[in-house]
Amino acid sequence: MLRFSSLQFSFVRFFRFGLACFLYFCAGGLSALAGDIKINGLQFTLGQPADRPAAKVTITELTQGAQKRGFLRIALLPVVMAKGVAVRFLRPEIVVLAEVQETLRAMVKLEAQEFHGVQFFVGDEVAPRLAAEEALPKGEVWALKRVRVRQGDAMREFGECTLRVAGERAGELTAGGGGVVLRVDLAVVAR
Repeated sequence: MLRFSSLQFSFVRFFRFGLACFLYFCAGGLSALAGDIKINGLQFTLGQPADRPAAKVTITELTQGAQKRGFLRIALLPVVMAKGVAVRFLRPEIVVLAEVQETLRAMVKLEAQEFHGVQFFVGDEVAPRLAAEEALPKGEVWALKRVRVRQGDAMREFGECTLRVAGERAGELTAGGGGVVLRVDLAVVAR
């Protein structure tokens, strides 16, 4: 009976140790093993030719985080998190936004991306034409959350939208489950 009790005690200790290791890795241990990314003040251009780009991108901070699944962030699913993303369009070519994803994918070798504090400017404007608190790029479509769109002097707000960044419908902003469709106006205003 003593051996069985000792064996049972050893099994419980081993199980607790294994559970502790699992929780450590879920809480971010794997991101430390994979190598964390942190870049401050990143700038690059989009579009061709390089001496006359279609847009300029500024990212305040680029880090590696964890994808959100349900209510939790799971460290086993790494994601590139870009904070303070400002895109300044010099020509009305919204299709160059697909290059943002490709550039970040080439830099940090991670497919999943999240953008926080996204703003689209046109020319030398001070106020953004489109601003979103969060953007999740997925191929030709970006899922935007908490969006403000400026159309002339009016400002419209939406909880969730999708923005097409490629194809013949590039520049379409769809809100409310497809109920409201807007075109993102990127025409450069002469001052």
